[in-house]
Amino acid sequence: MRLAIMKFVLVAACLGIAGCKTIDDVQVWESAHARVDSTKTFRIGNFDNISPKKYQDKYPEAAQTVSTAVESALLSAGYRVVESYSAECVITGTVGEYFQGGFGGKNTTVGFNVKATDVESGEILWKTSHSITTKWEYNYSPPLLAKRVANELVEALDSTK
Repeated sequence: MRLAIMKFVLVAACLGIAGCKTIDDVQVWESAHARVDSTKTFRIGNFDNISPKKYQDKYPEAAQTVSTAVESALLSAGYRVVESYSAECVITGTVGEYFQGGFGGKNTTVGFNVKATDVESGEILWKTSHSITTKWEYNYSPPLLAKRVANELVEALDSTK
């Protein structure tokens, strides 16, 4: 019993150090020491495709497509994105879902995680994840859905400012 109470206190303390919010189904975690700040300069770093092997083989472009979608969404929202290594923060991510299939190929799923890391200190400033599955919609290819997911992620980030 005493151990259970100690674990509860430890978890509660950890949650108090950093905030985690869910905004329109988008998970956003912020460091307790830094806030989402669009005035910083960001560089787009590596995105890795960690989706199941059969989807990695079928969609080898997934990581690059998601990376480009995130970059476009950040730029559209007024974030300062640069290509030089003099940026204050680097944006990296992982693609966990990226496929189209199901009955008649009508279902599309795209989901990924994104985080911003301070280049100088190495501190993770924020991270977020989101996934969308469309059902019975012909108009969503994985690249188009990646743009929608990226836009919703950035909207969620902006709402935390």
